[in-house]
Amino acid sequence: AYIAGDNAGIGTKSAEYLGEKLGGKGTIAVLNVPSSGSVSVERVDAFKEKMSESYPDIKLIDMTASDFTQQSGLKTMTDVLTANEKIDAIFSIDDESSLGMLQAISDSKRTDIKYVTGAGGSQAYFAKIKENEQPLCMTATYSPSMIKDAVAAAYDLAQGKTVEKDNIITPSVVTKDNVSEFIDENSPY
Repeated sequence: AYIAGDNAGIGTKSAEYLGEKLGGKGTIAVLNVPSSGSVSVERVDAFKEKMSESYPDIKLIDMTASDFTQQSGLKTMTDVLTANEKIDAIFSIDDESSLGMLQAISDSKRTDIKYVTGAGGSQAYFAKIKENEQPLCMTATYSPSMIKDAVAAAYDLAQGKTVEKDNIITPSVVTKDNVSEFIDENSPY
């Protein structure tokens, strides 16, 4: 049995969110983190594909970070803000990177950026989703409870039961409207 989160789904859902919010026009900076391997490729490729087919009038600017950390997000976003006079939104493929990007936006006092996405389900980023008025934040995440699902599937297999061979967890979009459902004060992440 195979249980995993839907990385391509994160890209697609984020593209739909930003495309709709921007009314199909504007500029989005797109974060790539090549060192993360397939995670970056799947999320970014699906995002770009959806943008191309559904929102062709939105300009995409590529940016590259070295890893999924706040420090890397801060440095990358600082460079992108310096190089680009106007950006309407940020597609970030990780909540930790997004936290650093939000710091860069705040430090620069830029007001052109209306939306910042994330991915992963960080409680610190959920707090930003809840409190930020501008830029508005959202994230696409799949439940970390898939670990329990994997253990349950392994147990069922050991008991001779049949389990679904491929189980891809659909991502949830978390916005200011539903973030309270995802906040968990006992979460380690």
